[in-house]
Amino acid sequence: MTTPITGPDAERRSGPLAGSRVLEFGSSTATAYAAKLLGDLGADVLKIEPPERGDPSRGRSRSGDGDQLPASAEFLYFNTSKRSVALQTDDASPEILAPLLESADIVILAGRTDSSVGPFTIDELASKFPRLIITCVSPFGSTGPYRDFQGNPLALAALGCWAATCGAPDREPLQPGGSLADTVTGAYAALAAIGGLELRERTDRGDVIDVCGHEAALTCTMLHPMRWEYWEELDGRHSDYMTGPSYFVECTDGYLGINVLTTPQWELQCAFIGRGEFIADESLAEAEGRLAAIDSIREATQQALGDKSTHEAFHEAQEWRLPFGLVPSPSEALELDPHRARDYFCTHDIPGVGPIRTPRVPFVMGASPSAPTPPPALGNATDAVMQSVLGLDAAHIQQLRQEGVIG
Repeated sequence: MTTPITGPDAERRSGPLAGSRVLEFGSSTATAYAAKLLGDLGADVLKIEPPERGDPSRGRSRSGDGDQLPASAEFLYFNTSKRSVALQTDDASPEILAPLLESADIVILAGRTDSSVGPFTIDELASKFPRLIITCVSPFGSTGPYRDFQGNPLALAALGCWAATCGAPDREPLQPGGSLADTVTGAYAALAAIGGLELRERTDRGDVIDVCGHEAALTCTMLHPMRWEYWEELDGRHSDYMTGPSYFVECTDGYLGINVLTTPQWELQCAFIGRGEFIADESLAEAEGRLAAIDSIREATQQALGDKSTHEAFHEAQEWRLPFGLVPSPSEALELDPHRARDYFCTHDIPGVGPIRTPRVPFVMGASPSAPTPPPALGNATDAVMQSVLGLDAAHIQQLRQEGVIG
């Protein structure tokens, strides 16, 4: 897609984006995830970090001994397949930044299109480096009445209609677990950047891309606003059904998800739990009636499965062709057979931590497989990049380090 990178600073990578370079500026989960995806697909990603402490996410930890670890779990996950350049962009001269930007294909920036990268505004970057794909990522985009607002996963989940549909109808709205809004935004940012590269192949021109986290979050739940748009119908907040009863039962060692949607599945479930009388009950013949009777259906299922283990009940349901689902804990999710069979996780040996498993991209490209590399130590590529991209000698590099420009 782009001219292959050469020189001693170029990390030899495989993947569909091998030969392209990405510069990541700023600190946000969305931008970190976007750059991670591009790196996992083979791009040479240079994460530009403040020299003294690096990206703030390096120090975040929920563990009591987190300060003893070289990096947080958050940083380890969102920063695979990158190299770190410890560079104080606010203090860097154009002579330092320009060669770095000239060598890049994509910039991933935490900020709006009116932001700056060191001494360069975005408009100046686009003018000076016309083939550069500049991808700006912010909570509410670069235009509109919310452009100046700050945002976080909770705010984006709420404004993106996720919270309105998560939780029990008689309780408060709930935020989905994890940083889903940020990772979705990052995924769209990566997609937009790849689209910019493809367009550049045809036009020989770069682009300035404005990625809005609010819109990314809303895109994932547009079914509910669209139901209102088409039918003026509000779904409400129902965690316990879709087009049929959907609920959890407690087994001896955890929970099992039950999601029976069609009439044939319903009749199979009734036979499976030994409640044939439910089939004969005309009030339960249609999905609406079953939804109204969800409490009694859940109780009957609980009585039938409560003395079984989750895997025992799950595999028995599979034999009946019933769509039951395991509810693994985070530790159990790492050990699921499908992930092992598809080699979804790769293991990195992290100094000071030991072997750590991180996921690959969630698809397999037979001709160009993903091969993530370990997350970087702070500044692990600073000297190499200063030498090969900027052409600086050891004395000049040492001078910049003494001045606090690099780490």
